[in-house]
Amino acid sequence: MIYRVKYWPDPALREIADVITDFEAIQKVNDELFETMYAQRGIGLSATQCAIKKRIFVMDTLMDGTGQKETFINPTIKENEGSIIYPEGCLSFPNIYVNVERASKILISYTNIDGEAKEQELEGLDAVCAQHELDHLNGIVFFDYLSGAKRQRAEQKLRKELKRKRKQK
Repeated sequence: MIYRVKYWPDPALREIADVITDFEAIQKVNDELFETMYAQRGIGLSATQCAIKKRIFVMDTLMDGTGQKETFINPTIKENEGSIIYPEGCLSFPNIYVNVERASKILISYTNIDGEAKEQELEGLDAVCAQHELDHLNGIVFFDYLSGAKRQRAEQKLRKELKRKRKQK
């Protein structure tokens, strides 16, 4: 099943996700998050973007030649260092790209889909993607990093894009 990705300003995007304790029940959600992400041609997707209030996101940066395919359950960033400004996009903000400053390297702890506790160092695009998706689980969107004028321009562009998408349907 492919989920319907919520577009900004849907209130689901401001929800703070709940900790996952039942790892068997999350398997179906995991598979459907990957299916949805691939159908939308994304590299990351959080459950909250699909109105699922669970602390899980999926990421696949292999197609960009940088990294990995992984499921992150109950993730937390333990350490971060450096700084990178990267043009980020988001499936909840179709065809909108904004420069966001994030840590260039992170140490993230999480549980994988097999229920194993993991800790991993991520750099570059992998680090950016993980931080972006973890923000979603905390009710934060990448527009929150923009100054007033930049945010206003981006929101205006998004309104036009969403209007265009509605006309296509």
